[in-house]
Amino acid sequence: MNFIIYISPAKKMKDYDYYPYDNHLFFNREKISLEKYLLSLNTSELKIIYKASDKIVDENYQLLHQGVKILSPAIFAYDGIQFQSLSPNALSQDELNYLQKHLFIISGYYGLLKPLDGVSPYRLEMQSKINYLSYKNLYDFWSNKLFNLLKTESHIFINLASDEYNKAISLHKTSDVNIINIRFYQRKNDKLVMQSTEIKASRGDFLRFLAENRIENIEDMQKYNRRNYKYSKELSDTNNLVFVK
Repeated sequence: MNFIIYISPAKKMKDYDYYPYDNHLFFNREKISLEKYLLSLNTSELKIIYKASDKIVDENYQLLHQGVKILSPAIFAYDGIQFQSLSPNALSQDELNYLQKHLFIISGYYGLLKPLDGVSPYRLEMQSKINYLSYKNLYDFWSNKLFNLLKTESHIFINLASDEYNKAISLHKTSDVNIINIRFYQRKNDKLVMQSTEIKASRGDFLRFLAENRIENIEDMQKYNRRNYKYSKELSDTNNLVFVK
């Protein structure tokens, strides 16, 4: 079965020069356009976009304006909970090859990235509001470009992204594409709840499970049983694979 997987990026990033990066970007022109727009803004204007502390805004202002930037493979550069759980440093070459084949990382700044595409630290979330040309936000800016590119790869999408980033794809879904959402719930006091930190860690571990076992079909995805999760046939359907802890 031919499918693609997409995930969210992380706010926290690091430089990583221990693994070669690919000098490739799907949307380099768009990235350059966004960069020029951000470079034209002062720290007060950037603070409105970043919605962050003065310290973070100042740090990212410096990142924007520095000269030569260090590039790192995206899967190693992002350092949030999801990527820590995936632990790309511990993956074999075959497992990295699997992710390179199937995985896309959605980015407000880069659009779409393959795991080994070279990136430098940035801060620009998909839900950020901008005042650039006729665009009021990044959903407008990227429009259907991300969805259309993914559609050239497959018509089966495995969604491991947050709602914020999935929206950039799902807003443009066509009837010939099936988006399968991976859901993680915890059972507490006879209620099913979703906890943000737990979900991020589980998404990373699920992705690691797929890579370690070279999963190539939906049925085998249902075998995921780590972190005390079990597949729930009762709660799942054609658009959702649900795992309960």
